[in-house]
Amino acid sequence: LLNGLTDHITFVNDKLVHLNQLPETEVNDYIQNHDLDHEELKEVENKLHLLRTNLTELASLPLDKEEDISASKTKSVAITIEFDNLNIELDKFRFCRKLPLLYDLKKIIDLLEEYNNLVAEKIEIYKKIEDKEQTQLVDDCVLAIELRRYHISAEKFNLVKDDNKINDIVNRVYSEDGAYFLLDFGHNIKDLKRTYLLYKALFNKLHNDKERSKNVSWHYFKYLALLKSIMGELLDQPVIDSDLKSKAVVLLKSVKGDKVNLGVKLLTNEVVKNGTRSVEFLKRPLIFDYEVVGEICYKTMLDTHEEHLNDLKNTLNLVFTELSETYEGNALHFGQFIKYLETKLKGSVFERSLQLDLVGVKEKLPGIVRNILYAEKVCIKQDGLDKYLKQVGDIYTYLVKSYRVYIDSQRSEQEERWQLIHVHGDEYIIKNLLHDYSLDVDVTTLHKRGEKISNHKVMTTNNKQQSNIWKIKVNNDYAFFKNTENNEYLFASLEFTIGDAATNNFIGELSKAYQWNILDCTNLPLRGGPP
Repeated sequence: LLNGLTDHITFVNDKLVHLNQLPETEVNDYIQNHDLDHEELKEVENKLHLLRTNLTELASLPLDKEEDISASKTKSVAITIEFDNLNIELDKFRFCRKLPLLYDLKKIIDLLEEYNNLVAEKIEIYKKIEDKEQTQLVDDCVLAIELRRYHISAEKFNLVKDDNKINDIVNRVYSEDGAYFLLDFGHNIKDLKRTYLLYKALFNKLHNDKERSKNVSWHYFKYLALLKSIMGELLDQPVIDSDLKSKAVVLLKSVKGDKVNLGVKLLTNEVVKNGTRSVEFLKRPLIFDYEVVGEICYKTMLDTHEEHLNDLKNTLNLVFTELSETYEGNALHFGQFIKYLETKLKGSVFERSLQLDLVGVKEKLPGIVRNILYAEKVCIKQDGLDKYLKQVGDIYTYLVKSYRVYIDSQRSEQEERWQLIHVHGDEYIIKNLLHDYSLDVDVTTLHKRGEKISNHKVMTTNNKQQSNIWKIKVNNDYAFFKNTENNEYLFASLEFTIGDAATNNFIGELSKAYQWNILDCTNLPLRGGPP
């Protein structure tokens, strides 16, 4: 304090010396300017008073209706502009030591303190308005979901700033039909993180529902719908970041775990019941995840094989019969389900006691499915054409980062031999056996070398990345290959790609160019040599 006082005395003395050195006319001008500064202080004081009045009026406005909130926000915008303008005017008073000697420093300090107090009050009032607005947005979002106006509900939800409000929305909408409404609502949310948070909140609600044991079937199908949404709206999205994808995988695992437990209860009921059995509830899950169906069957074996061996065997045979029927293109999934069970049962007590005819079931699978699942080597041929997918032959592997992939007539060469390596679900790595390079796509550049359409170039590489993974979709006796990196389909056309393999979105006029037969070439001899 003493040091500050000494500085101030020095400042005053310097100012007096300066005044004594000025001519009389300049001293008069100086005093006049000082008087003007005093008037400016009064003007600031008046503006502060007006701001307080406006804030008081804003705080007293009703916030019961949407139009009330809108009016308060409009007024708050105008008040914010007043605060900003006054703050600029106050800047010069904040450096009061540089102002004329006769300034009332205490007055300046009081005005600055008054301004800071008003700023604090403004923040509190604005927060109250925003909280009310956020509550109104959540109410509007819930109402729109219940009315199935999902586009409107998504628009409202995008304006909700607090992610924790998602739990509030789920709790309010959740009901027998509300779970489906929430999932339909989730399809309209553009933010993947918020979509994930919605699905996580819905899972927690389902998982903690005390009525689950009383409504097993109801919850079973809710879990199925949630599983489908997580896969389609999150994991199948190419733009999802790795961290969020990891969280979605963990969530999906939890959903599957609960769903399997519910499925075991339903299947066990069919095993032990007297009368006609029904396993229809396993058909739809098979479309999305064959492992879930496999786990339901396997865990039901664990629970029932000792006391209900014959009933269990009859029920499983019924499962094989009903699931083998064509249902929404599930032929590949049924084959994967059989292979999954075959692997789980191999060498186990169930294999000996149940004596299920899995070999007979496998023989009834469509040829293309058997080739995908069991063939050691395959040839990939365009459906209805004598054109095979090939990789350019070259012995200098260590010098080449990628090889051209194209279609040509069959020559029984190693360039035509491929191996399908299962990754997960319908996803496979397609490896050419000449150099063990895998089918890949350049997702960064468009391939336009003389083609009539733009597309992405396909080649083989020794990379191990997302673009090396392809999703196989079986349709009757041919398949589509969809790249998991760019979500485009593999095709080749002499007219449009000069025979080179490429990916593009499905084009109707080129439908044949996207259709591929998968043939078992394991024992097919190579030209001029052994198989």
